[in-house]
Amino acid sequence: MIKCRFTDMKKACIISAFLFWGILLFLELGGNKTLAAVFPKELLSEYTDSVFYGAFLIILLIVFRKAFLSAIEDFKKNWQKRMLWTEIFALISFVLMVVSSIALEVFGAEKSINETAWDIAVAECSILQILAVCVSGPVVEEVFYRGILFEALRGKENRLVRNIAAVIISSVIFAFSHVSLISFSVGDMLGNIPIMMVGISFSVLYWKTGNVLCTILVHVVINIISVL
Repeated sequence: MIKCRFTDMKKACIISAFLFWGILLFLELGGNKTLAAVFPKELLSEYTDSVFYGAFLIILLIVFRKAFLSAIEDFKKNWQKRMLWTEIFALISFVLMVVSSIALEVFGAEKSINETAWDIAVAECSILQILAVCVSGPVVEEVFYRGILFEALRGKENRLVRNIAAVIISSVIFAFSHVSLISFSVGDMLGNIPIMMVGISFSVLYWKTGNVLCTILVHVVINIISVL
């Protein structure tokens, strides 16, 4: 069993979550325009995500080092079970992403703004952007959406209803965080259904293993496949 979870450090969770979602909200509500008045647009497009996720990765590794070390210890002791679940849900996540993307295309749904931005980042082949997408991004997002949000929603009782509610709510919020609030539209929200689907897969995997390293690995794999 995991000896130390992220939610065991309540103050650190509250402060870090407030900063994370606060900065995300700021950027989504036009923060980039404010920054554009100071920094060149080219620098913003290349470095915003890299700096944001890179900085939070360092902060999380320092503040929640006990939780990370506990997760590593658990993974080592139960590596066969953890790897089996990780491999199973990596496949499930990939299938859910592909099927939901095909379904959206069949029904004529437009690409989400997040997916369009993703395509531009990949096309530019910036090493820093690729690292943010494939390494720091998955780690940071899994800590906040699974390690903190999911754990907080399901509570300590570990009841079935609370777990199911935590899976759904955390996955919806995970998908909604990738929606542009400035140019919000129903089409953009529908375009992020694949993100919600893989979010459900990540949350169920965390529910089954209780180890954020498993969801991080699957998230990394899915993002690498998407980039390729």
